[in-house]
Amino acid sequence: MRIPALDGLRAVAILSVMSFHANLWFAGGGSLGVDIFFVLSGWLITGLLADETERTGTVDRPAFLARRLRRLLPALSCLLLAYLLVAPWLYPQSADRRWFDAATAFLYLTNLRETVWPADTPLSHTWSLAVEAQFYLAWPFVVPALLRLGRHRAARLLCVAWVCLTALRFAWPAMVGGAGTYYFTPLHATGLLLGSALALQPISARRGPVALALLVAIMVGVRTFDWWLYVLPLAEVATVLVVADPPRLLAWPPLQVVGRVSYGMYLWHVPLLWIMPTRTPPQAAAFFVATLVAGWMSAALVERWFTRGGGLTVHPGRPGRTPAKPSSLVGRVG
Repeated sequence: MRIPALDGLRAVAILSVMSFHANLWFAGGGSLGVDIFFVLSGWLITGLLADETERTGTVDRPAFLARRLRRLLPALSCLLLAYLLVAPWLYPQSADRRWFDAATAFLYLTNLRETVWPADTPLSHTWSLAVEAQFYLAWPFVVPALLRLGRHRAARLLCVAWVCLTALRFAWPAMVGGAGTYYFTPLHATGLLLGSALALQPISARRGPVALALLVAIMVGVRTFDWWLYVLPLAEVATVLVVADPPRLLAWPPLQVVGRVSYGMYLWHVPLLWIMPTRTPPQAAAFFVATLVAGWMSAALVERWFTRGGGLTVHPGRPGRTPAKPSSLVGRVG
């Protein structure tokens, strides 16, 4: 079962990331769209793994990883193949390292490459895919262990881990420095943890519309180049509240359409941006339309074919489900 409002939230995430990368004046904090995706992924994946563990007593890890690869890798492979073919002509600035960049993206290691060897290439944005893939490798082992504590205690432990990693991220620039503050998985996986906590212990707070307004205000009014460390925790908490209580506005059909093809849009928007200027409104509009078309083609011609019969299912009632007793997690994320 699809949840229309969460497709709409994916649309908000991808449109804000695209606007940020296009240097549009109203999207100084649009990079936080990536963190919206992280919270959603943590919530969805942990919910599925927890349900499987409680239903069968274990997690079929090879089957889980196969589903994830079938969902993500074919579309990425199409992008990488196209990039390798056209880079000498369309991307001469990065053509000499195209094989290395494509290999690290294919192996989901771009975030580690950016940590030790930062480089601006048409594939740099695949760092976020690497963070999620590394999460997928670890999480089928972590969730069954967490559930031995019970859902409530496990959720509280994840919140404590979120606080500790957030604090470590503040201290990291002074201790180590470098691009790892942004790209190193433990330092940027906090949204995945907070979404996972929500999946294990749904909250009863009904603040979705206010949280969405706050989230949009942050992405519009704050420059993440200057304030990323400070606004990221606030954006993650706001996203959790939106997922817990999705506003009806997000179910607007055009947003649903964009949200359903957001993965392909994310894959293709940076390579397109390298060859499409966005200095004027018509140019920016052309970029958004081209990315939407690319995302739709990816979803219709690649993703749907490979996930037919094997896609992930969202269980009815999961977001916003109210527990029998108000959870103490409300105080932690509300």
